[in-house]
Amino acid sequence: MKLAEALRLKTDYAKKLSQLKSRIRAGCTVQEGDEPPEKPQELLVEYEELSQKLFELGIAINLANSREKISYPSHYDNINNLEIIGAYNSDEIPASIVRRTRLLLEALSERDILSTKIQTYRDILDACNISSFRMSKQEIKIMATMDVKVLNKKIDLLSKFLRLIDVKIQESNWLIEI
Repeated sequence: MKLAEALRLKTDYAKKLSQLKSRIRAGCTVQEGDEPPEKPQELLVEYEELSQKLFELGIAINLANSREKISYPSHYDNINNLEIIGAYNSDEIPASIVRRTRLLLEALSERDILSTKIQTYRDILDACNISSFRMSKQEIKIMATMDVKVLNKKIDLLSKFLRLIDVKIQESNWLIEI
């Protein structure tokens, strides 16, 4: 099975477990003399079996992520020469960009960190985008303390690295057998 298929199956198992939980809860109490729509004991057995499958699948995925290596342009390897990445909207990647071969697990971690950093920079940008409206010169003027242009450029750069890494992760998901 390909890693991408395993990841999809893992998501399906998690959804199914959630549905089973709801169905079990719905059958836990009934009016005296009535029967539950489904037998919660049988659903609980199904829940336990599916939990075991999810556990085993999770281990297989984690082992693949910690064993397989991919080559990708890391933001952290290129941080000292950020101009080499090129235009934000361009899919072109300059030949001078540093690519390292690392564990898939490292790429996943970097992707998560970049997502968090991008959101943080967007939150900071939102805080800086305060409209400055004054009725008269005596009123207090609110000014941004950070350069909005620089923040936007940083968001663009981080987003480009995030896309580049994510493409390599998705590509590997369809190539790796578990």
